[in-house]
Formats: sequence, structure tokens, C-alpha cells
Amino acid sequence: MRILSAHLLLLVLSMPLISCASQTLEEKEKTHPAVKVKIKQATHDGCSFLYSPVNFCDEKHIEAVTTAIKSKKPNFNSRYILLTITERSEYFQKSIVAIDPSTGLFYPLPIDAYSGTPSKSDPDGKNGKISFDLDSNEICIEGDILVYRSITTGNFCFYLKDEKFIGHTTAYMN
Repeated sequence: MRILSAHLLLLVLSMPLISCASQTLEEKEKTHPAVKVKIKQATHDGCSFLYSPVNFCDEKHIEAVTTAIKSKKPNFNSRYILLTITERSEYFQKSIVAIDPSTGLFYPLPIDAYSGTPSKSDPDGKNGKISFDLDSNEICIEGDILVYRSITTGNFCFYLKDEKFIGHTTAYMN
């Protein structure tokens, strides 16, 4: 009888734990595993390209990626969400990340930011353009890109392949 009582007591005491564990699992399935930046194509410190002022692990970037996973559908390369994140609003600069919503991993384009090129019709350079497609792994930028304290103007195309960006070579790429 004592053994049976001990087993019943153990079962009763573990019920709240089982209940909590199932709630945690359900919450995890509803929300998402933690988002995490993944940089493969460049020298980095885990959160930034080496010498870059952009920290992809800060609250602003993690919150933007988390919100995109919850509210957006894939729009790039069949399964990714391509997202622009404002870096320096006074210069109209934005970074670009490709998010895998099934894993929470996101891959930054190997630039600090892009923006428009100042011109007579756009003196502030507000109108940088990116083009991409759900059915393609190509991202093209028309305008200025900022990489390692240097701004370059033109048309730049990158391709997401094997969890890294290739194509136009920047100082952040190996």
C-alpha cells in the first residue's frame, strides 16, 4: 500500500509539470523558436560583419525579424522573407536580411546599408531600389551601397546560395 501511495503521490505532484510542459510546447509552436543571425560568407563576430556598425543581434533587428516571421509570407527564393530594416533614417539607409521562417535563422546581405543615389530629381537619395522575386534567389540593388565605410553607386546583384550571399563581391565577403 505504501508503494502504491508513493506512486500516486508522485503522479499527482508531477501533473502540474506535465501540464506546464505541454503549454510551453504549444506556445513554442504558436510563436517560433528564437531567431538567430547566421553569417557564413564573411569574417564576423557572430552578430556583425567585421568592422561593421550594424549589430544584427540587437533588439531592433531581432524584433523586426520576429515581427516579419509572424506577419509576412515568403516573398523571396520560394521560402524566405526578404526584409529591409532601417539603419540610419537621416540618410535613408536600410539593411537587408533573408529570413527562413521555418527555422528563425536570418541571413544579412553583406553590406551595411543601401540607399538611393542623390540626383536632381532625388537630392536626398531617398529612392534606393531593390528588386527580388518569390521564384528567384537574386536580389538586385540600384543606388548606393555602404560597405566598410565606403559608398559605391551602381547596380549590384547578389544570390542566396547554401545559406550565404554570393554575386557582387563586397569587403565583407571571403
